[in-house]
Amino acid sequence: FDALQCYDEQRVLKAHCYTDEDVNGARTTILDQLHDIIYQREQILLSEVKHYERLFEQIRAGGILSEADENYVANLKKKIAQHQTLNRQFSFEDRYIARLGSHYASTLRGINNGYGINARSNIDIYFDAGRIVERVVREGLVHEKENIIGAISLVEQSASEASKLQPVMQILQEQVNQFFETVVMQTAVEMAQVIEDSLERESEASEFWSAVRSRWGRGSGFRNDVLDRYRAQLQHCDAVLAECVQEVWQAELMQKLLLFFGED
Repeated sequence: FDALQCYDEQRVLKAHCYTDEDVNGARTTILDQLHDIIYQREQILLSEVKHYERLFEQIRAGGILSEADENYVANLKKKIAQHQTLNRQFSFEDRYIARLGSHYASTLRGINNGYGINARSNIDIYFDAGRIVERVVREGLVHEKENIIGAISLVEQSASEASKLQPVMQILQEQVNQFFETVVMQTAVEMAQVIEDSLERESEASEFWSAVRSRWGRGSGFRNDVLDRYRAQLQHCDAVLAECVQEVWQAELMQKLLLFFGED
């Protein structure tokens, strides 16, 4: 389709050949054709989704796979279930304090005066907390995710073609990646709120903010004293993060993944 077929080289309508109705008609025709193509593709995708939903249900119910393929699925379920309890520690506090300490003393003063926001330097320590949590959680859990995907991939490679497990395992791997991203993002959101609560954002009555705001101009050691105050205020956050990750991991990844195997 040539969108400029009704125009000359100067992008002026070829009045002797075409009218405005011709232009609008050509535009309507191509839009209708695009709509038909999109609709047909949507129907194909919907059909594929329904097909795999039925296949999932049949696999859950059992009886359609060979004994060997049934064993692959059963062993996969056991391997995945082993990842339910993380027993991991996350070092958020050190990285967060290091981030705060990377600012100039005057910038840190501005952060304190703004209760965590330095608009002039475009710094928001609550936003920064969320981004650091994202990195810490992603780094801390990436091996768990890779081990789960590796176990699923092994079934994809080992199962018989007759089982039709290959596309199912591919979908499961995609879901693991999607669930993992949800775990990371949701944990970051929840922990950012924990940081806000811990630092009592915008609370003029807070002893913490009173202390760090009044420290400027009282001799050397400003940065270290202020960072020590932040560390004391946030000393519980690594433990809270570990608990939060475990809860979100269980709810947003493990439960949803094990649901495929018929686990409630």
